Amino acid sequence: MPVFQFWPSDWTMSWQFIRLVSEAHYGGGDFHELHSAARNIPAGDTEAWHREFYQLGERVARHAEAELARGHRLTARAAHLRASHYFRTAEFFQLGDPRKIRTYKRSAAEFEKAAALFDPPFERAEVPYEGAGLPGWFMKAGPGRRPACLLVGGADTTAEELWVLGGREVLDRGMHLLIVDGPGQGAAVRLRNLYMRPDYEVPVIAMLDWLCARPEVDASRIGLVGRSAGGYFGPKTAAVDRRIKAMALWGACYDWLNDVYDYFPPIQRQFHYILGAKDDADCRAKLAPYTLDGVLARVRCPTLVSHGEQDRIVRPESARRTYRELASAEKELKMWTPETLGENHCQNDNTLNAVRFMYDWLADRV
Repeated sequence: MPVFQFWPSDWTMSWQFIRLVSEAHYGGGDFHELHSAARNIPAGDTEAWHREFYQLGERVARHAEAELARGHRLTARAAHLRASHYFRTAEFFQLGDPRKIRTYKRSAAEFEKAAALFDPPFERAEVPYEGAGLPGWFMKAGPGRRPACLLVGGADTTAEELWVLGGREVLDRGMHLLIVDGPGQGAAVRLRNLYMRPDYEVPVIAMLDWLCARPEVDASRIGLVGRSAGGYFGPKTAAVDRRIKAMALWGACYDWLNDVYDYFPPIQRQFHYILGAKDDADCRAKLAPYTLDGVLARVRCPTLVSHGEQDRIVRPESARRTYRELASAEKELKMWTPETLGENHCQNDNTLNAVRFMYDWLADRV
């Protein structure tokens, strides 16, 4: 079944709209608000994209402040959360534009306002990392010592976006949640100039150290979910750190150069940005070591590989190869098809079922 395309002539822009729709269930937007912005954007017009979603973010942020002044905390929280993701959307295509940083800061500020209105409030996390620190958020599932999940994003996610990609499902299953901007992501690259690195196990181990030091976390019951490029970060870490009791790869990512960069050329500018590459040749050289060849044979924890059969961003064979080479005694490959829906990247076209399947699988094993 073809994925819905708001702009039939522009798959990339349409895909970002589908991403927004998939996040709406978890508070990242409202379909009718999204449509009110999208209907004014010509296909491929990234300037109009920025303008419309920025204006929408401002409008919803004003609504949040007005409702908070009236004492309507729940309404204000929901509006701040939507505004945060409208601003994130507004900055998405603004690579190399100074408005990207300003708009990102608006997104982060709106999320922080929403975070303070949750019960209990979300807690700021600052993971020690090579003198710079990695910013994120810690969400508690409830009182007492519990298992926890580290949700690691990909090449274009922010920590704040990870919450509306189903973070609530983690808490509902009794697990605490940690979401962090690693090198190349969110605030880490935008505000701290921390770029992606092939040995991504280094920052992820730092995140695990932070998480396992929390008194409310049962360090013997840690699950890891890696989304998109996180399908590379997770195995790199699990191969050397046995604290991960179970792992779900929400999209595999075996070889960045062959499975992503050359497979989906529209992502190339984003890769230049997150790697700090000067040009195509420099980016290719930097991407060469980003491969799971020889890594998966050292992974021991139960591992789920969840991937779309018609993924247009990461080659589907990436998932099958990841699964074949995993040494885990318990491993499962879930390929989503046009019949099941979710056949495309990270199941943005069937988010509810994919997310719940994945977190049920993880909760059963931690």
